[in-house]
Amino acid sequence: MGSLISLRADLLRGDFRCLYLGWLFCVQNGEFSDEVLEPPVPAGLRELSAPYDSLIEFLGIDEDLVEVAASASEPLKATPSRKELATWIRGLSEKEKDGLLVDALPETDEQWRIELLRRFAHENVSVSDHGTVDRRTVVDLLAASHARAQERMRKLNAQQAAEALRKKAKEEADRALFLDQLAKREKAVWKQVDAFIQKRQPNDYDRAVSLLSNLRDLAVRQGGEDEFHLTMEDLRKTHSAKGSFLRGWQRLSYSRGAPTLAKFSRIREICDSVAHFANIFEMLTGQVGHRGTREPLPLQRFGGLPEIGLETTIVRGGFQRRM
Repeated sequence: MGSLISLRADLLRGDFRCLYLGWLFCVQNGEFSDEVLEPPVPAGLRELSAPYDSLIEFLGIDEDLVEVAASASEPLKATPSRKELATWIRGLSEKEKDGLLVDALPETDEQWRIELLRRFAHENVSVSDHGTVDRRTVVDLLAASHARAQERMRKLNAQQAAEALRKKAKEEADRALFLDQLAKREKAVWKQVDAFIQKRQPNDYDRAVSLLSNLRDLAVRQGGEDEFHLTMEDLRKTHSAKGSFLRGWQRLSYSRGAPTLAKFSRIREICDSVAHFANIFEMLTGQVGHRGTREPLPLQRFGGLPEIGLETTIVRGGFQRRM
């Protein structure tokens, strides 16, 4: 609140900007009907100092509403010069001059000076200051404020979208450059992967998974995904006992779109479980097949996965798969 104290001196000098901002606050809160006309717009609404900004923030006045209102505000007039004041005083009568001196003698603050400057401003209004100004209604101000807010948001969204595209293009360019450099040392990176896995440490497993992620992106870029998946399947078999590593790779794979062979590995586990269930079912009931026959049971009856084109049937003692 301390920053608002200086507004009192402005008000005493005849600066009514703070009063107009108070009126805007009432407009924003719906305290006037739509057809109410605005009061005279004070000069200087486009040149608000820090205390006025503090008042706007304190009252919570919408900035778009302030900007719309300020569009009809004239610039602040400069403080009158000594020459202008001297010319004005010479034009006063002797009685008026004597009265000014008498009024000034008992004053102990700036009130007399403020009143004198206010009188000067009142008596020296230019002809243009009396020009006709179209006063806006409450509904006009609110509609213009809403339109300005929408336009501002449109520009902001366009700016953010352009920045996002620029950032994405830069990231893609940087990634492409990185993969080009990776291609030159691809074999060495595969050896690094194996070396990290061999250390059997969680941090090294993470490093291996990170390298594999880069190698997979390189394979996609070069059109060598099938070869990469075959290599990964061999790697998975070689290190099948290293569960932490395999889980780390599986998490990354499924978070970015699991590769085909990773899906097939999971399918094999499901098929093994279904086949095991079928064997138990046969031992308990002595039946294989369905509807009292010995026909093969389709995997679909056990929650198969037709969406990847895997046809599997359960038969006595196991299961058959056709890829």
